[in-house]
Amino acid sequence: EPRPLAPRPREAPLAPRWKPSDPEGQLMLADVRAGRNIPGVAPGEISKLLVLEQLPKPVNFSGGMEPLTIGGSFTMARVLGTVPVEKDGSANFKVPALRSLFFVALDKHDLAVKRMQSFVTVQPGEVTGCVGCHEPRTQAPPSSFPNMVAMRRAPSAIEPIAGAPDVLDFPRDIQPILDRHCVSCHNPERYDGRVDLCGDHTPQDRK
Repeated sequence: EPRPLAPRPREAPLAPRWKPSDPEGQLMLADVRAGRNIPGVAPGEISKLLVLEQLPKPVNFSGGMEPLTIGGSFTMARVLGTVPVEKDGSANFKVPALRSLFFVALDKHDLAVKRMQSFVTVQPGEVTGCVGCHEPRTQAPPSSFPNMVAMRRAPSAIEPIAGAPDVLDFPRDIQPILDRHCVSCHNPERYDGRVDLCGDHTPQDRK
């Protein structure tokens, strides 16, 4: 029960950190190579971040009413595009506000090196950032943060991926690839490696 003992000046009001009319926020990454399970990644190996949005999942359709995150949080993802990562591992980019976003670190061949297992949401007009990929909560940005390459330029816009669907659908987008390259060897009649990659529907699938 604190009790005032002497008068003091009222603190100055803090300026708002968000702009309700702004459809975007800004994210700044100090070093994509900083954090957990990232050793062995060479400087400059990660050239871009794939930006995805986790879509709402209102209920499980597994025949029961288990918690939504039982066994992990698996939801459909919308592919928004990519943003560049500088040679020093820094990134600075705009993202849509009030959306659940996560990132995948890609190398120069667009192969995944590291995947974010949670999500982040920015407020309209907010500027925020992180130290690295899954860095410890007690870790602060390096003193060189303001001078990193990405911080010395304007934030990048997300670059859409030409020809990529915004939401991947397995029968529409993946099964045709398996049909072209895999099914000739991996089918019920040949069954190489005891793997069947046919897209045949079972009675359960047809319901």
